[in-house]
Amino acid sequence: KARMDDRQTTVMLTDHAYHQYAEAEETRKARETEEKQRIEKLDSADVSEDVRDILKGGNAYLKKVHEINDLIPDTEEMSRKIYRLEDIMNRIFDRVEKQPQSAQNLRKFMTYYLPTTLKLLNAYVELDSQP
Repeated sequence: KARMDDRQTTVMLTDHAYHQYAEAEETRKARETEEKQRIEKLDSADVSEDVRDILKGGNAYLKKVHEINDLIPDTEEMSRKIYRLEDIMNRIFDRVEKQPQSAQNLRKFMTYYLPTTLKLLNAYVELDSQP
């Protein structure tokens, strides 16, 4: 039985395709809710403006990694590795939130490793889309 997506832009011809779509939408909505809660929590956190800026930058990187992960089918090993990367990043930023004095240790991570990781992930998506 064919079904349309919520925006009425895509037809899914099988129940399996529709269930995959529904799971992806549920995951996306959960991530958006999590991101919103993280920002609200950060805004009310008792940390310096410098630490808050680092954490906001970290959240921006997390959002970009989420978006890239959405471009990679969940059946691929790469997507599983990106989920693990997201989990590690979340734990790092949670630690900084709990121990603000460790924020300065994140400078190299934020200025070198995260941008490099994003470049590599974008290159993977681009290469994966090639015939």
